[in-house]
Amino acid sequence: MKNLLIGLALIAPAAALADLNQVATLIAKNKAGFDVSTKSSNEPIAIEIANGDGKIIASAQATPEEFVSAVRAQVPAQTLKAGGYTYTLNWEKMSVAVNDGSKDLYDILTDIRDHQSDPADNVGVGGYLYEDYKLLSAVGPIVSIRTSGNDYYPGAAHPESWDGFMTADVRKARAADGDMRSDLVTLVNEQSLLQALKADKALAKLISDKQVKKQMLAAKTMKELTDVVFGNVDNCYSFPGYDGQMQSFAIFDYDAKANLVSVRVSMGAAAHVCAAEAPTIQLGLKVKPNAEFEAMLRSQAQAHDGLLMKNAGK
Repeated sequence: MKNLLIGLALIAPAAALADLNQVATLIAKNKAGFDVSTKSSNEPIAIEIANGDGKIIASAQATPEEFVSAVRAQVPAQTLKAGGYTYTLNWEKMSVAVNDGSKDLYDILTDIRDHQSDPADNVGVGGYLYEDYKLLSAVGPIVSIRTSGNDYYPGAAHPESWDGFMTADVRKARAADGDMRSDLVTLVNEQSLLQALKADKALAKLISDKQVKKQMLAAKTMKELTDVVFGNVDNCYSFPGYDGQMQSFAIFDYDAKANLVSVRVSMGAAAHVCAAEAPTIQLGLKVKPNAEFEAMLRSQAQAHDGLLMKNAGK
């Protein structure tokens, strides 16, 4: 499935405007990245298409809704069934049918609106956003998406950047607090996960403090391990677990015979200033699923539906 890209940046008002359909066609064919910008939430956005060398090859002007609609009209919606759940992907968002309704897992149009400049505070000064969404895995209600990009809000001290996995349990779609995050610890055998983390060589290389490493190896629960490791990895990395939880993961593969699930856990830079020194890495763990998750994995393997990360493509 194609990555979904969006970017916001300030561009010159005098930029040549071309037909919106031409812009939409280039984006739909995934030929080039693009930027959109506006000085006001009430003004149309300006869209620029650049090639790999950064040369502007097309531009247009439209409302955010017109822009999104034009691209979406050229990208057929896709559906993915996973364990009785139906996920729908069109160009700007991904939704899942749950509880006689639907829930958006992300929405590019909403992101554009959120990042439009406020002229009352910063006349002529725009924020920008660049996002990349990609579906990695879907096992029943557990869905993982890679989200990366960078943004800047006018008046902020510095830009922000991110690259990691967003993992949701869509059974929580109607939760009062709106939090759909999935916790790996609730899906697998805790001791199996604990031992896999202790044995992971990539993680071990990021811990130079001998006392921290000793405490990690002595941990008897995930809470003990995350309390020790969180904030104590080297090279600006952020450990994706805290207070006994782990919420940035994707399901890579499942070995039904051995009943082991291969999981990828994303680790990225702890702050924007660390991005150059800490490119995103993935911990590769093999763990034993709990009974409920095992049933989901076996059912999906038999039905030949859903998606595993090994099949998601680049």
